Amino acid sequence: MIWKKKPKFELEMSSEVKELVEERGLDEKSIKAAIQEGEKSGHKLVNKDDGSILAKKEGDNLTTYARYEKLDEDKMKLMSAYGHKMSIDGPSSDGDGEELEEWVCEGCGGNAIERNLDISYLGITRPVLGVYCPDCEQGYVSEELAVNTLPTAANILEEKRA
Repeated sequence: MIWKKKPKFELEMSSEVKELVEERGLDEKSIKAAIQEGEKSGHKLVNKDDGSILAKKEGDNLTTYARYEKLDEDKMKLMSAYGHKMSIDGPSSDGDGEELEEWVCEGCGGNAIERNLDISYLGITRPVLGVYCPDCEQGYVSEELAVNTLPTAANILEEKRA
């Protein structure tokens, strides 16, 4: 989905978060799009422990995640942002997953579960441990996985393809 209107909210970032965003090759426009997607669709996770929100925006070549606090209707504070090139195809066929007490789906109000999700890149599909809302059928990968593991996997697949 392409948003025809620019997000109408202010995005606060500390200097540390700005630096992190730049290091990860993300831009404010894609981060705001992820937040707007979560706010408009309701497909976002809320952390019961600290009140932070995790939203994502899936694009053709990148899924962008934003973890943020909603200060008011037109002001958000970015806590972290990350992305990956993989597409999330849905839950793997192995097992039901384990309920996560700390993450609640804003869309349906149910607890998210930790389970294997099938992710694809360059025609190859593999399972990874992620967070999933079974009612809304939305999958999320952790920041640690997206930053530390998925880039290495993408590079290996790109080298094999070349």
